Amino acid sequence: MEDAIRTTEDIAHADASADASASAPALAAPEDPTELRLQLHRHGYRPVPVLGAHVAMKAAGKRPMMKGWETVCASADEAEIARWTKAQRNCTNTGLLCGTLVGIDIDVRDHQHAHRVTCIATEMLGMTPACRIGRAPKILLAFRTDQPFDKIQKRQE
Repeated sequence: MEDAIRTTEDIAHADASADASASAPALAAPEDPTELRLQLHRHGYRPVPVLGAHVAMKAAGKRPMMKGWETVCASADEAEIARWTKAQRNCTNTGLLCGTLVGIDIDVRDHQHAHRVTCIATEMLGMTPACRIGRAPKILLAFRTDQPFDKIQKRQE
């Protein structure tokens, strides 16, 4: 299943030898970008309108287009978020403003290893209500922190 949103509790209960994306039930995620952004905002996240993958531009599907997006998204209320539907028509994807939100990206292609790394991460950091599985078994675990910090990146050599 592509782009499923799950909790780490769902994944922790999945059998280590099974495909976590097939065995964990997906949480409902609205199809409408505005509704998704409002739902995220209501749960304490700061959504970011992101250029849709359908646009023929470099980094389409991953890039915010709004001028001053970090500042705007940090303080956006529901009315502002609703305005993005018209003001940011090509921004059909949604990102989340980081800072106090940290993403643990587990880019492991082997199902058993990905499941084990996910279990280790949740043992160390606790459960999170925000996970994203795009191309299983790779997964993103999102956690909140009390204090923002700079990106830490570790690449496999």
